[in-house]
Amino acid sequence: MDDFFHSIEFYTLALLVAFALLALIFGQKDQDPMSTYIKPMALDDGGDQSSELHLISHADGALELRHNGLMLLDGDTVNLVVTVSDSKVRMVEKKGVKGAPGPEKPMAGSVMLDFMREQKYVVRYESEVTGEWRRFSYVNREGNEKKIALKY
Repeated sequence: MDDFFHSIEFYTLALLVAFALLALIFGQKDQDPMSTYIKPMALDDGGDQSSELHLISHADGALELRHNGLMLLDGDTVNLVVTVSDSKVRMVEKKGVKGAPGPEKPMAGSVMLDFMREQKYVVRYESEVTGEWRRFSYVNREGNEKKIALKY
């Protein structure tokens, strides 16, 4: 038996076991496929000029997002492009149809994200409309609310 521990077969088996353990430890984890959603934002005159996000989690798992402080023309539209990959989310606000020329006024845009799961997310929010952005974390759980100030 003592000869076995000094044989080529023993070292070959030990090396295979070591590689198998490394593969288990550092191997690629199963990830959900990346998904992209485009959601039109409902605009109303209720916004003020202080630009902030307000997130509210609902009982059905949906996440309500409201962005105050959008300076828009009458007739402008805004879409939210959301890319989800496991717990990482990238949200980009993009201007859609451009409204009639005239003075801009402060508006608020809101959207219901009904595809979010109950979990903690790391979010990067970018607004091409205002030029502001923010990176934050949010736990989507019923009753959870968070207000986030955007920055340039």
